[in-house]
Amino acid sequence: MEQHEQPGCPAVLAAGGDKGIGDGDGFQGEGFIFKALQGYRYLSWFLTSVFFIAMTGEHPLLFRCGVALSLLAAAVVTNQLYRQYWGQPR
Repeated sequence: MEQHEQPGCPAVLAAGGDKGIGDGDGFQGEGFIFKALQGYRYLSWFLTSVFFIAMTGEHPLLFRCGVALSLLAAAVVTNQLYRQYWGQPR
């Protein structure tokens, strides 16, 4: 007797089925996981950058802004790499 896998089960997700990144269909499948990771990355960058730029210390303001912008560029590159390789076998 043949078994049919249900959408959302680990075997279907591992095979690249169900919802993916570009589906934009809310809270189902891997698309939601990707969006949550992306949102967390940008939110954590924003919060840490605000406090880093606002602190007074030995580094000038221009240096602190440069560090924050460099971290933003790294976050954008990382998100693009995740988007490009999401769901592909390792």
